[in-house]
Amino acid sequence: MKEKIIGTTPDIRKATLKRLLNAKQITRIMEAHNPLSALILENLTVNQNNKQLQFDGFWSSSLTDSTSMGLPDIEVLDFSRRIQNINSIFDVTTKPLVYDADTGGLSEHLIINASSLQRIGVSAIIIEDKVGLKKN
Repeated sequence: MKEKIIGTTPDIRKATLKRLLNAKQITRIMEAHNPLSALILENLTVNQNNKQLQFDGFWSSSLTDSTSMGLPDIEVLDFSRRIQNINSIFDVTTKPLVYDADTGGLSEHLIINASSLQRIGVSAIIIEDKVGLKKN
C-alpha cells in the first residue's frame, strides 16, 4: 500500500474520513483498542458477493480504553493515556479514527482536548447528548 510507504499525516486522515462519508452509502468503522487490533483491522479484507470489503477506519472507545486499564467507564481515565494509545495506533496504521469523548467533560477542557485530538490526526469526535457525568 502506497500510504504505508510514504506515511500519512493528520490532515490526510481527516480528509480521508470526509471523503468516505461523502462517497459511500455505508462507512465501516470498527473499534480498535491497541495497535495490534488496529493493524488487524487495517489489513482485514472480506470477500462478499465477488466484492472485497474492508473497514474504513477505527473507533477509539472510552469503554475499552477504561476497561483495559482496570477502570470503570465513568470518564475517569486520564485524557493523556487515551492520546498515548491513539498515537501508538497511528504509529502503525493509515486509516482515520473516530474518538468517543463520552459527555466531553468540562466544556473548558473539551476545547483544549479537541485541539489536541485534531493536531494528532483524530478525524471526528463523538459526544453524548446528556448532562452530567457518564454512568454505566
